[in-house]
Amino acid sequence: MRPELALIVAAALTAGCTAKDAPAEKPPATAERASTADEKPPATPEEAAPPAAPAKPGDPLDCQPIGDSAPLLEKPALLLIGEMHGTREIPAAVGELACHAAKARPVRVGLELSRADQPRIDRFLASDGSAAARDDLTGSQPWRWEFQDGRTSRAMVDLVDRLRRLKAAGRDVKVFGYDVVEFDGENSRDAGMAQHIAAARQAEPEASFIILSGNRHTQIGPEPGPPGEPPFMPMGAHLAKRFTDVVALSARSSGGQYWACVGPDPSACGPQDRPAKAYGREGVYVDTKTRPIPPGHHGVLHVGQTTISPPARAPAR
Repeated sequence: MRPELALIVAAALTAGCTAKDAPAEKPPATAERASTADEKPPATPEEAAPPAAPAKPGDPLDCQPIGDSAPLLEKPALLLIGEMHGTREIPAAVGELACHAAKARPVRVGLELSRADQPRIDRFLASDGSAAARDDLTGSQPWRWEFQDGRTSRAMVDLVDRLRRLKAAGRDVKVFGYDVVEFDGENSRDAGMAQHIAAARQAEPEASFIILSGNRHTQIGPEPGPPGEPPFMPMGAHLAKRFTDVVALSARSSGGQYWACVGPDPSACGPQDRPAKAYGREGVYVDTKTRPIPPGHHGVLHVGQTTISPPARAPAR
């Protein structure tokens, strides 16, 4: 890990992850792997207003292409997607993966949202997707934390709505939040998230599970800790010990922007830049062959240029 990223991670964990997750000013914060970017001011509350329902959505059963994803969706599997939070494109790609998988079997999509919000998620899935329903979905405390790191973005609401429309069209689709309510340090948090996902998977072994999380959590091996400290055991490493069919993909972009927090203070949350990178292929696709592959993953989910998805709700002041 680069020294500057190690400092960011340590500061974030000191601020949000060293004690039980009390009703805090910040959510549990872990830094995801991303290029160092210039800090920019956060969006105003007006820019972070509740998202309106999408206008004239297309046929929910019309799945957009995800190149080379078919082998991963042919049978029930546990697919981990590691993201940089705060983009529109990565959650959208997850919705299309679920669309393809749901053609053959039940699909369960896990999101890095609080499991305490499950009743709100279930209500939204049973709703008409109206602005009022979206307001209810995003009405709990995590959506209004001052420290908005991209997990509670407009794109995340749009993803849940994409899955709601799939369900309304007759597909067997469910969504669940797996983030822990209480934890004691980052290892405790990731172990708790993995335990919740594993229990859901064991209850429905015939279903395909697609889990979207920050790309630090989806690694299937341990990450060395600071000198004298134990290694970090990501959620993915716990799941890989329990299931033989785990596939971990790290989302990759060819540049663009994303919304993230580059430090433990809320003022460090906002639009960030990623340098443009040229790859030999256009479009959204899965790649498990090109090297190098991001640490701890089996391959990448390439999404092209990314654009910012700001917080779905204005932070409470």
